[in-house]
Amino acid sequence: MTLEVPPGTAVRPAMTALVLAVLLAALAQAIVATALPRIARDLGGFRDIAWITASYLLASTAATPLWASSATCWGASASTSSPRRRS
Repeated sequence: MTLEVPPGTAVRPAMTALVLAVLLAALAQAIVATALPRIARDLGGFRDIAWITASYLLASTAATPLWASSATCWGASASTSSPRRRS
């Protein structure tokens, strides 16, 4: 069995998109994780910060495959929050 590898120019856009998606997800996690203590303090639940953080990370982890499956079913542009004009 032989494995056919696409030319380098075909792989580059896919890898760039994958790296950007991971970068944006990590950035969002870092921003929210930094803001969680302030959010918990404003809500009066600072003693429960560990539960709040764990529930946020669990919900975020559970939502990722849902967004991926929605992109598979309806297309990537339908699963994003920004509408696009069709020409």
